[in-house]
Amino acid sequence: MLGEAVPPALAAAIYPPALLFMAFVLVRPQPRKRAVIVLAGAVVITLGVGFAVVLLLQNTGWRAVSIGQSPRGSTSASVRC
Repeated sequence: MLGEAVPPALAAAIYPPALLFMAFVLVRPQPRKRAVIVLAGAVVITLGVGFAVVLLLQNTGWRAVSIGQSPRGSTSASVRC
């Protein structure tokens, strides 16, 4: 019984409405097909939004600071042992 409760509990800890929605999807006819469609949609939306944010940041001139570089206006500190 505990083995059946752990995965839904972990899912609820991450995003409770998603767990509720998946429970609703799985009680309908053809649960496997519907679950795959929901997960595929989540992947498409997540990747689409991620790429859109990256492209937006690139087009605005935003630049990430690489390791070893200091952002403008800041000071670099070193610690000697």
